[in-house]
Amino acid sequence: MKKYITITITIFFFAVFASGECYEPKGKKSKAKYDLAICALFQNEANYMKEWIEFHKLAGVQHFYLYNDQSEDDYMTVLKPYIDSGVVDLFECAKKKDNSLDEFSDMQSNTYMDCIKKFKNQVKWIAFIDLDEFLFPTQQKDLKVFLKSYDKYPAVAVNWQMFGTSGVEQIPEGKLMIETLVNQAVEGFEKNHWVKLIVQPKQVKKCHNAHLFYFRKKQRPVNSAYSPVKSFVSDTVFVNDIRINHYYTRDNHHLVTVKTPRRLQLSSSYQAWLDEVNQMNEVFSDAIFPYIPELQKKMGFK
Repeated sequence: MKKYITITITIFFFAVFASGECYEPKGKKSKAKYDLAICALFQNEANYMKEWIEFHKLAGVQHFYLYNDQSEDDYMTVLKPYIDSGVVDLFECAKKKDNSLDEFSDMQSNTYMDCIKKFKNQVKWIAFIDLDEFLFPTQQKDLKVFLKSYDKYPAVAVNWQMFGTSGVEQIPEGKLMIETLVNQAVEGFEKNHWVKLIVQPKQVKKCHNAHLFYFRKKQRPVNSAYSPVKSFVSDTVFVNDIRINHYYTRDNHHLVTVKTPRRLQLSSSYQAWLDEVNQMNEVFSDAIFPYIPELQKKMGFK
């Protein structure tokens, strides 16, 4: 009888491995391919892509899931080397019927969920940010190291720090955006209370919008101090350990030619928005400066 059982087990394991399938004992978790990736939508941002990608690689990001939202610039020239090397996966967003804010928000949420469904088994953490947002820890340079103490939480909520044009007409050729635009809103500025999330995709139940996800078992994201964040707006701005420099306006040229026309299409008050933009240049900030020397090298700048 024992000999029969032994033969049966041997045949079972031989059949499994011969078929090319991996037999994984119950309860054993497979290791993700990446510890940290970014998912982002982009539209006509070819001029800013390389700096954004190279910066986040320096900050510990291993992979990028990028979704093109009907860009008309030469973005493929920038992205092709990263696609060829396996650093970037490129996808197309669903086409929009109009340019309303509600439609874009819905499309963005659906895109984020598409990324989560496709790659939740491939990556441990995904940061959902835009190409004008630079995510980084402030006590060390590697986001993966920072995230190690948050494994038991579904997401980490990171506050914006809103940056203006710094009075710069156009970022000079051969200069980084992050070394040129150095003025931001005061820490207590209303939009600095807004957060973006780094999530564990396996814990995500639904994406409500770019700032708000719902998680399994009604779990909450936490800030860097391990305190629950109940909404897309935090009660307190925590930026001592991790932050997002949000270069909302970029330079004056971008503000006038891109941001302003988009805002005029929306129903919200243009004047109130302009007043808000003018408050984004009040305080000098050098928190991101430790990344500049190495990023200059990656960009080929002297």
